Amino acid sequence: MSVKTCCCVDLRTGGLIIAGFEIFCGLISLKTGLLVPLIKFVVGGCLIYGILKNVSGCLVPYLIEQLISVAGALGTLIYIAFKGFTKPEDVDAFFKELLVGEMDENDFAILKTIAIILVIILTIESIYSWIVIFSLYQEITAFGHKVQDSVFLDNYPHHHPNLTIDNYQTNPNLSNINLGNYPPSSHLTMSHYPANLNVGINSYPLNSNQNHGTNASDGLAFNYQ
Repeated sequence: MSVKTCCCVDLRTGGLIIAGFEIFCGLISLKTGLLVPLIKFVVGGCLIYGILKNVSGCLVPYLIEQLISVAGALGTLIYIAFKGFTKPEDVDAFFKELLVGEMDENDFAILKTIAIILVIILTIESIYSWIVIFSLYQEITAFGHKVQDSVFLDNYPHHHPNLTIDNYQTNPNLSNINLGNYPPSSHLTMSHYPANLNVGINSYPLNSNQNHGTNASDGLAFNYQ
């Protein structure tokens, strides 16, 4: 499950916005203590660093934290829905503990409804944010693999290609040498290139009167770039 964009922006911009919102939530929760804000700041900072530096592992703390948040929010909604049908007074008691201050029944009912709607909205937002960051995690991971493959191929430009010659003749034309077709379907193959030139030629009509380069025992001269 992944997405290509975050609303109307690309994944990286959306990820930075989500990281900023995470830090903002940490600032809001400062009055509740230091543990929650500290977690928010660390997770948001790791998220920003991971997005800017293409470090997929730095996105994992946010994914774990959001899974916990979503599980808690869903559990709260399930509790409210279940108690609302079985024992509505327990739901009222639950919200009275959350809502500080004296209020009449009408105000309490309104605030309770608003609180339930906010919980639903935040749950949906948390799920969507998790999907966005997970999609970004997959994108950064795939980008890292491509970079590693590119570096490997740059350092080993002749990683097991085969040298093939089609229409082999007594005095071969080097323009017939094809290094691009792999695996070959030709008369002459070299499985490790460059390497010591040990070429096996079956039924080769070698003309002993001709000079075939510096390696006369092979009957063929190769020019390597």
